[in-house]
Amino acid sequence: MYSLLFILMYTLVRAKAVDYAIGTSDAWNYAIDLSTPPKFVNTPSAKWSSKFPFDTANYPYFIEVQAKRIPTWSYWQKSKITGNLPTSPVDCASAKCGETTTLKLVPFGGTNIRISVFPWFKSKR
Repeated sequence: MYSLLFILMYTLVRAKAVDYAIGTSDAWNYAIDLSTPPKFVNTPSAKWSSKFPFDTANYPYFIEVQAKRIPTWSYWQKSKITGNLPTSPVDCASAKCGETTTLKLVPFGGTNIRISVFPWFKSKR
C-alpha cells in the first residue's frame, strides 16, 4: 500500500513540477590569485538602468581578479554539479593550473549561473 501511494505521489509531483536546467560551456574552474589585489570597477554594463538595477544580463559594477584555471577541478561523477572545492592554497604545480587570466566578477543579481566560493593560490613574486 505504501509503495503504491509513493508511486502515485511521485508521478503526480513529477508531472506538475517545472524544472529549469541552466548550464554553460564556458570555463568555470578557476582559483583566484590572492597576491594580486582585486580591482573594483564602477562601470555598469551597457544596458544597465537604475530603474531595474539587477537582472540576468546587466550589472551596476564588477570586480576584476587575477585567476588561473584548475583542470583537475571538474564535475562530480560526470554530472553538471561541480566537484568538491579544491583545498586552498592550491598548489598550481600539482594541479597543473593554466595561464593567469583576468576574471570579471559581477553581483549575484546580474547572472544566471553563479560561483560564490573560489579556491585561491598565491603567485610567487
